[in-house]
Amino acid sequence: MFSKIFIERPKLAMVISIVTVFAGYLCMQFIPVAEYPEVAPPSISVMASYPGASAEEIADTVASPIEAEMNGLDNLLYFSSECSDAGTYNLTLKFKSGSDTDIAQVDVQNAIKRAEAQLPQEVRDLGIDVAERGGDILAVYAFTKKNGTQEDMVRLANFLRTNVKDEIARIDGVSYVEIMGASDYSMRVWLDKQKMAAMNITPDEVQAAIRQQNIQAAAGSVGTEGSSTYLQMKINTKGRLKTAEEFDEIIVRADGDGRVVKLSDIATVELGAESYQWNAKDGSDPSVALLIYRKSDANAITVVDSVTAKLEELKKFFPQGVSYHMGYDPTQYIRVTMDEIWTT
Repeated sequence: MFSKIFIERPKLAMVISIVTVFAGYLCMQFIPVAEYPEVAPPSISVMASYPGASAEEIADTVASPIEAEMNGLDNLLYFSSECSDAGTYNLTLKFKSGSDTDIAQVDVQNAIKRAEAQLPQEVRDLGIDVAERGGDILAVYAFTKKNGTQEDMVRLANFLRTNVKDEIARIDGVSYVEIMGASDYSMRVWLDKQKMAAMNITPDEVQAAIRQQNIQAAAGSVGTEGSSTYLQMKINTKGRLKTAEEFDEIIVRADGDGRVVKLSDIATVELGAESYQWNAKDGSDPSVALLIYRKSDANAITVVDSVTAKLEELKKFFPQGVSYHMGYDPTQYIRVTMDEIWTT
């Protein structure tokens, strides 16, 4: 029998066993743990905002024109959308497995371009985001400030949007970075309906005045090049308004007698958050959440490790009292599974 050879020669059996274990250890370094085919279909997300609109209005004025242009895209399997009373519209398109996501994203952007003429001006002004998203959220990082208030979270969210978000978005494998829990800085205009009714002023009239007087204008120059004048001057004008006091001086209405109605006469203006509809909590403390999405073909563990390393690098620039931790990490299961493979 073949086994008799090893029974009668125990030293030979020991040597072969040692060689087998050593060879297995060397081969373990090259186990192709990340070479499974991509089963989930690649997805492209479209995000738009229509402040003040209801879900029904968004469905009629935003979703309908955009989705009409999506029909017939190459390799498109299906799409689903969501309209909310918060004024947001989210569209997710699924393409066939193996499709080139870059080409798919270009096709989606071209379709949106064709639909833009039918969209409300407010939606076009805010822009429409198109990004590749590899399925569900990859990781969530919670940022908190010691004894922080909700106003502190607004400042923290804007700090993350200005100094952290772009750094994370540049990491290879990251498709999209979303900040939740607080909103951008915005100049909030609280209208007094009783004063407006007394002066017969409508919200549309106020909105038009703000849009006309809060612009970045190019005034040109005096004495252009090539002219016979000896004096050439570049004219600089004051651009967009920056403070609540400057917004207070916006003229909403003026008549021939020199009487004017300023924005401060019918409204209270203050600097605050763009929206107060979303709040994030870390336990009982207010926080700001950083949501990470990966590309369809990216390795989840590599992306999470890269994002964590980048946050550690940026940590020294955080405002005093700000800290963070990972609130959601689905790669923990993958890491434990890989450790068990090593143990086996």
